[in-house]
Amino acid sequence: MYKSKLIQLYLSFSKEDLFQLKKWLVLNSKQLHPDAIKLLNYLLKKQKITKTVVNQERLFKQLYPKQKINIARLRHVFSFSVQSLELFIKQKELFSDKQLTKKTLAKNYRTCGLKKYAQQNLNQAKTILLEQETRNAQYYLNIYELELEQFEISLTNTRPSSTNLQEIISGFSTFFVINLLRYACISISHQNLYKTSYELPLLDSTLKNIHAGNYDDVPAIQLYYYSYLVQTQEESLDSFEKLKFYILTYKNVLSSQEYRELYTFVINYCIKQQNSGNTAFIQEAFDWYKLGIEESILLDNKGRLSRFTYLNTITLGLKLQQFDWVEKFILTGAQLLEKEYQASYQHYNMGKFFFATKAYKKAMPLFLNMNYDDLFMNIDIRVMQLKIYYEEQSWETLEYLLSSFYQFLQRKSIMSYHKENYLNLIKFTRALTDSYDQQQLTTSVQATNPLTERNWLLAQIKK
Repeated sequence: MYKSKLIQLYLSFSKEDLFQLKKWLVLNSKQLHPDAIKLLNYLLKKQKITKTVVNQERLFKQLYPKQKINIARLRHVFSFSVQSLELFIKQKELFSDKQLTKKTLAKNYRTCGLKKYAQQNLNQAKTILLEQETRNAQYYLNIYELELEQFEISLTNTRPSSTNLQEIISGFSTFFVINLLRYACISISHQNLYKTSYELPLLDSTLKNIHAGNYDDVPAIQLYYYSYLVQTQEESLDSFEKLKFYILTYKNVLSSQEYRELYTFVINYCIKQQNSGNTAFIQEAFDWYKLGIEESILLDNKGRLSRFTYLNTITLGLKLQQFDWVEKFILTGAQLLEKEYQASYQHYNMGKFFFATKAYKKAMPLFLNMNYDDLFMNIDIRVMQLKIYYEEQSWETLEYLLSSFYQFLQRKSIMSYHKENYLNLIKFTRALTDSYDQQQLTTSVQATNPLTERNWLLAQIKK
């Protein structure tokens, strides 16, 4: 029952949704199935929904305490409950969107032949829409739909001498251009990950139109235009600066999800520059991560932070030796993660912090006393242990670690690139513990790929 549609839908609701649902059930009690109301109220009384709470025997006994269990009947109640939640969602969406409500009323008045009241509601819908700050694709789609309704009203009982066809065309074309650019940007990221390709009709002509200045007054288009150029141009620093300007200047024209996408484009660009040797972009990426977290842009709709964003932010902060900020963020940022990751990621990153600040006695217990499910966290811990043992000249312990690390890599299913990288690290670390020719080993380290710990190895050779 825990994985049923009803429970998964219920668990997706925010605290505010659940508060509204409780009131809604009271107001609509005569329209809903009484057993569905009883079941939903049972769930609402529980602070946490677990498998035990929604065990089918327990639920049936809660609903029908004096009857023998009937799973088919319980499934019917689940079905009625899903219908109730879906009705709640529809009504909540309609009544929370005043513009949509007025537009719906305008359409209904028009179809009933009540042109005057249709126009009144349509004017109110337009006023509500124009008052909002958001100017994304959905905004221009709403403009298009309102103008389309205006066109239909104008045809009622009369043949108008002038029309709003230009407004209809402009609204729809702007909606189309924003979405075309947005999904062009998303498709590039998707292509890089999955080696796929996409056809984007009219993209070239659209880009030429924007370059000619035809959409200079639409910030949403400029945001996606420069996002696209940043991802596709070889010399893209100018476009990157313009993208930064538009993001920092126009902070309310897109939805939270859309800004999250833009920040991802910016951060990916910074990482690409960093990987190309432009070290100034380490600070740039770190600043964007910090800004995105501080302004909640990089948090999801439930206020949660991705564990990967948490980890990447800390890694960059440690590279930049922003130790005071990182130490505080390890604790505060962990509280934003999903509960199942909070303890392990906080411990792991605290270990990384102690390692970076050379507090090895504090780092080692964290590395030894935690079991991490993530493969690369386990590998990274072994790399840090390797460096600690080497720098402290704990040769026997180091040799034991190198052997166990080698066996770990052989056992695990890991991409050949990563496996080769860490096998190279083991090989050269062993070479450092033997007598070696400095110039010959330096040349070999410099020539070997993949080798992400090249700089550390070279630094040890020079000592």
